[in-house]
Amino acid sequence: KNMITNLIPTMQNTIATQAVTSVLNVIQVIEEAIRKIHALFSS
Repeated sequence: KNMITNLIPTMQNTIATQAVTSVLNVIQVIEEAIRKIHALFSS
C-alpha cells in the first residue's frame, strides 16, 4: 500500500514536468517561427 501511495504523487509530478517542458518547447518553436517570419518580411 505504501509503495502505491508514494508512486502516485511521483507520477503526477513527472506528468506535470513533462507537460511544462513540452509547453516550453512549443513556445520556443513558435518564437523561432515568428523570428523567421519577421526576417522574411523585413528583407
